Amino acid sequence: MEAETLEKIIATDKRGLFTILALLSTIGIYTNSTNVSSFFVGVLFVAIYFVINSIFLGRIFFQDESTNFRVALGLLLLFTLLAAISGLAMFVVALEIFPVLFTVDIVVTILFITTIAVSLIKRTQMRLSYGHRKK
Repeated sequence: MEAETLEKIIATDKRGLFTILALLSTIGIYTNSTNVSSFFVGVLFVAIYFVINSIFLGRIFFQDESTNFRVALGLLLLFTLLAAISGLAMFVVALEIFPVLFTVDIVVTILFITTIAVSLIKRTQMRLSYGHRKK
């Protein structure tokens, strides 16, 4: 299967199967971090998470680029988004407003919320582009 075909299948998923797979990989990351502690299982789940969300973000923000460039820019955007959200979470923890430690639970919650946000943006963009073509 070619990269363009795989990217198109993941990016145009209307039933949300790849969003569910990304959310399940987040749960897998949490389970691996707390119980299993296997390097290979962790790499597998993180790779699934980053590939799916990179393709989503690349398709949302960089539609006019080639497939490889779109996925690479989506990955960089995902790194930036996760770094910004994690920095904000660390800032809130450092202010000691809430008695919370920056643990695996918070990191996985950030990954989960980011996946949901990216999926909602993707679905909104798909609806808008479908409505635009329909007229």
